[in-house]
Amino acid sequence: MKKLYPLSKNGLLISLEKSNINFICLHDIKNIDDICFIHDVGYGNFQFFSGRNENFSIDVENISFNRSINNNIFSINFLSEKIISLETSNGFLSSVPGVKNFISEECSDNEMFRLIDKEELEKLSIISNCEVIINNNSPLIAKNITNKHIEFEGFSIDLDSFFSGFIKNSMQFVFFEKNFPHLATIINPLFVYVVFGINDIIKQFIISLHSLYNFGKYRGEITIITNLNEIIINTICSKYNFKKINIINYFAKDNLDYVGARINFLSSRDNLYYRPIFYLDTDVLIIKDISEIIHVCAKNEKISAQIESDSKFKHKNSVGGTLFKESPFNIDDVNGFNAGVIMVPCHDKFKNIFNISHIMMKKYTQKNGRDSIPFYDQSVLNYVIYKFNCFDESPMTKFVRNSWEGENKNALFVHFWPNKEKRTQDMAFYITSRSAEYKSMSNNLSYIDTLS
Repeated sequence: MKKLYPLSKNGLLISLEKSNINFICLHDIKNIDDICFIHDVGYGNFQFFSGRNENFSIDVENISFNRSINNNIFSINFLSEKIISLETSNGFLSSVPGVKNFISEECSDNEMFRLIDKEELEKLSIISNCEVIINNNSPLIAKNITNKHIEFEGFSIDLDSFFSGFIKNSMQFVFFEKNFPHLATIINPLFVYVVFGINDIIKQFIISLHSLYNFGKYRGEITIITNLNEIIINTICSKYNFKKINIINYFAKDNLDYVGARINFLSSRDNLYYRPIFYLDTDVLIIKDISEIIHVCAKNEKISAQIESDSKFKHKNSVGGTLFKESPFNIDDVNGFNAGVIMVPCHDKFKNIFNISHIMMKKYTQKNGRDSIPFYDQSVLNYVIYKFNCFDESPMTKFVRNSWEGENKNALFVHFWPNKEKRTQDMAFYITSRSAEYKSMSNNLSYIDTLS
């Protein structure tokens, strides 16, 4: 079914959410499936449908849906090459904000729409909620989006230029202003955790999430890959006002499943519109405001992680040494990296690298056994990312420190992996010394024991 979404002059779309039909702004879209689209039901006759149930049309004139016989049929009138009106026997579809009557007898500005497809809608929804860096200057937020222009301070970008200027495999677009080209980078970060309910992982996740929100000042989108009941994860996250929380349930039977979940996720096509992505082990604390590093990483050209200064990639088993010895390639004697904090500047650009890693791990362990690769996916990631020349130790090596190392004024992340069985206790102690809010979080730690 071809989906075309009418976008009004003032940047509104029709939404069907919980049986309510309304016009909403682009930045208020929670799920694309809530937005109503028009479809040719035959012979040039159009009706509205919702992505939630494409079997029933929507009667926007009488504010109803799922009717057996819906008389609310529209025809399309082209007012210009891109701008249309939608006409019924009673008038024209109208988008007056706050007015429940969606049909007007006359056709004026509020009755003029542009039809956009789903990919265009996704891009507009993202840019309406994200910062944009133009020509490496300070981040900007869209002041206004109409069905003709996107307006930033100092720039007015034609919608056609925005769509056609999108650079493949990136969250960037090029546009012209006064005969000169400009490069814009869309900042749409995502933080990813893998949380399987074994040992102290769940408690470490609670502490890390607390630090991300309170010390990192992060309010964006997070994804949690887990084998736990969604009620448990939602209970943990309920005290934090993140923009969106995605919970993805994976089945895990052994260590390869546990640690390989991040590669599986990062190789999927569901993350195309994120820039940058940060994967964090649950034993990582965020200790400072991370807004600056988000902007820095969004402009990075390669995947980045913390270098292990005492681990040579060619020789150390924990960072791919066994794989390199089995199938060597031409590379300097570089240090391997720790995969506990991984930064991917743009998922669409590097998804194939993670897909290659995912396939390699499955093929290798299928032949040699599920425990045949030391340190599992960390070794595979080192091997593949180095082999395809996709790694840069900057900026993450500067911003990540291990818990046993001395204070580092640049550090934003502290990784507690060297603490082994004491890591949960040491993470809690670190937070206690810095956070007056820890008492309530400690109560959560006790409460989660009853949940898990």
